[in-house]
Amino acid sequence: MSSDSYGNIDSDSHQVYISTKNYSELSKQPESIVSELAVWRALIANLGIAGIKLICWFFSRSSAMLSEAIHSAADSFNSLCLLVGLKRGSRPADKFHPFGYGLEANVWALFACLLMLIGTIVSLYSGGMRLIYGNEHIHELLKNYHLIAITLFVSIAFEIWAVTSASIAVVEEAEIEVKSKFDAFLKSFKHIHHIKSPTTKFVWYEDIAALTGVIVALIAITISKFFVNESIAYIPDAVASIIIGFMLFGLVIYLLRYNMNSLTGAAAKPQIEELIRTIASNVNGISQVHDLKTMDMGSSGLIVNMEIEVDPETQVKDADDIADKLEEKIKEKVKNIAHITIEVQADDTEENWGEKFESLIDEGKDTGVLKPQEAKMLSKFFDFTNTVVWEIMVPRTNIDFIDAEASVDELMDKIIISGHTRIPVYRESVDNIIGVINAKDVLAVLKNNDKDNVKLEDLARELIIVPENKSISDMLNEFTRSKAQIAAVVDEHGGVAGIVTVEDVLEEIVGEIWDEYDIPDTEIIKVDENTLIVSSKTEIYDLNERFNLDLPTEDFQTIGGYVFGLVGREPEVGDEVEANGIKMKVESMDGHKIVRVILYKEDGFTDVQEIEED
Repeated sequence: MSSDSYGNIDSDSHQVYISTKNYSELSKQPESIVSELAVWRALIANLGIAGIKLICWFFSRSSAMLSEAIHSAADSFNSLCLLVGLKRGSRPADKFHPFGYGLEANVWALFACLLMLIGTIVSLYSGGMRLIYGNEHIHELLKNYHLIAITLFVSIAFEIWAVTSASIAVVEEAEIEVKSKFDAFLKSFKHIHHIKSPTTKFVWYEDIAALTGVIVALIAITISKFFVNESIAYIPDAVASIIIGFMLFGLVIYLLRYNMNSLTGAAAKPQIEELIRTIASNVNGISQVHDLKTMDMGSSGLIVNMEIEVDPETQVKDADDIADKLEEKIKEKVKNIAHITIEVQADDTEENWGEKFESLIDEGKDTGVLKPQEAKMLSKFFDFTNTVVWEIMVPRTNIDFIDAEASVDELMDKIIISGHTRIPVYRESVDNIIGVINAKDVLAVLKNNDKDNVKLEDLARELIIVPENKSISDMLNEFTRSKAQIAAVVDEHGGVAGIVTVEDVLEEIVGEIWDEYDIPDTEIIKVDENTLIVSSKTEIYDLNERFNLDLPTEDFQTIGGYVFGLVGREPEVGDEVEANGIKMKVESMDGHKIVRVILYKEDGFTDVQEIEED
């Protein structure tokens, strides 16, 4: 089953090609509208300012004013290039331009680079010549100071207007709340580096540079007029011209940097590709991403070509819907998308028996053949073969180790305080575990009053060492074969990552097993009708059952793992995500792990357990 913009559906190929809309659609989004509006404002402001500055330079012959006039003119031309490039580059793809016309934006940006480079040369030349020839025309400059000052103050007002517009575009794209325009200006400095759109970033840098240049020119001319002798009054003016020239050169470098990729065909940054893969993995119906290719076209945006896999029984329309949903989510997270091509491929090699098994369990539960606890246990049993030791182990930070050089009394104290009957023993470093001590062996030593003559190393029993990617079904077989109760888990570098016990493995089927030393942690706290505080270990299956929810259980078993996956990076306290009408906020962390999550549902949670008790 395949479809594209120029062909018919072929039901035999098991592939769906979706050619998405071009950058013009992105421009309909609020942040793009604000960004384009900022460009228009910059164009209008710079055209007016350039004309006034040029007239002022004609009367004063100030090098700084000439550089400022060139700066404003170059900014005007660049704004025009951006608008024309975006307009022509946003035309939709067709047969002759399957990836659209986005490269035209790069061409116009390079035109802007050329003019700004010429402006840079003129500014530096003007400043340099003023330094060489000294006082030539300095009288005209000082005589027309008030005219120059008024012009520059008006220019500052125009530039503040343009900078404010550019700052608002930045905070809008960064989705940051602001209290005022001044607040937007301050916060734009903090968030400009996180903006994806090169247009938004460049306009902001351009307007900030223009405002800085005007202020530099005003300061320089004021110094020449009031603070230095007329014989050296040309120096501040010349220095200001050179500074403005270098600022222009910086803008040239910035534009070139963001448009060179269009010539080299470079891929997007690794973190961008990883983000796209993470987004795809969190879309229901996608089993995996087979292939992902990207091309960073600078001002023209990012081209994405990817191949995803879905269930072979998926209908063509459903496959289209999955691709559309993926496209929407990618454009939501990655702002500078120019074009996406998604190939949807059916998995012919292996049917998704997991979903079918879960469907049978749900059917059995709905018809009353299975009790809820039985259904839960069967669901866990199916996942048993897919879970690895790393997912269930106790991490090394939570383990009570003991040094082989410690005394028997120290060992007894650790056993009593921790409540554990088996304590791993190490020599010099916890990565060098030599065995595990059983509390029964310690009791035998105490009974014989022989604790002063016994070394912990003599009490240590052999400890199984297993890799962290070992399946827990194989782990259970090894426990059965070796008659051991505990094993050390090592990572790919040979360091100790944690320990795993028979109890940990069995809990994956039957649920939490408590003993007299365990302190139960309340998994679900109902704050009010709309809010729950939930332990990260709470299983999604249990939440769905108790509160009639529909959170997906295909990829994650616990709510902590689900939130971690939605965040798409290492979470922090306060991180918020939303799915299936539920807002989820990370309430607390323990190192890299989520401890508790706050759930909020606008229409409230229906607690089935309370209804049954009533």
